Amino acid sequence: SQSGRFLRDFLWLGFNEDMQGRTVFDGMIPHIAGGRRMATNYRFGNPGRNARHPEDPAWQADTFPFTYAAMEDPLSGRRDGLMQRCRLNGTCPRIMHTDSEHEWWASRASLNVTDLAGNHLDLPADVRAYMIAGTPHYAPPNDTVRRVATMALPTNPMHAGPPMRALLMAMQAWLAEGVEPPASRVPMRAHGTLVEAARAVLAKAPGLDILDDPKSNAYPLPLNVAGKDNCEVGRLRMDCALDNGLAFWVVGDQLLKGAALNAVQIAELL
Repeated sequence: SQSGRFLRDFLWLGFNEDMQGRTVFDGMIPHIAGGRRMATNYRFGNPGRNARHPEDPAWQADTFPFTYAAMEDPLSGRRDGLMQRCRLNGTCPRIMHTDSEHEWWASRASLNVTDLAGNHLDLPADVRAYMIAGTPHYAPPNDTVRRVATMALPTNPMHAGPPMRALLMAMQAWLAEGVEPPASRVPMRAHGTLVEAARAVLAKAPGLDILDDPKSNAYPLPLNVAGKDNCEVGRLRMDCALDNGLAFWVVGDQLLKGAALNAVQIAELL
């Protein structure tokens, strides 16, 4: 992933313009970079180091800007984007940003298609983003399913080479013949395919109904669940006291859905 992170920094720092003002690369394919860059232009920076949670939460790989479109950072008030410099001098390449599923969980890939408030963000017309479903961060072509002592589940041997080869050919056609590549295929808020991880897990939990719409003042209330077996869950938010904690309201009809009924339903499942 360091190559993909390098390309994003290369683009952001303006290196796609040569000394004569010409475009260096016509196209770029940053792979498995997620929303990260590198600590390239920082004093005492270590460009090869990757920010991990919770060991390195403030490492410079995870710094604004995260995506190709320019936007304003609400914390600093600074407006920037990975393509802001190349837009000013007409040296922007065409981009195919590719990630595995891993980057959406561990490398902030969603920041490529959301603003800093988590809302949907359209990519520029000369940028495509693709998630290669079912693939890990990296697997060699000859990999096999195997056990690793530090992991609870077997490793995923799915190699991303074939789809990456197809995208390389699509990039060549885009540059040489003007053939538009396929539309971006990544989870997006506007499509209903990018949701909070906690919300996605709770939505599939049996016996729970999510009611969480603060904008319309829709919250779980005892009145809503009276006479119902299901409990309502709402006010989903990160716990301010725990790095990986989740806080939420749970409301249920305690007279109907008590310990006795729970015990019967558990026994039925068993």
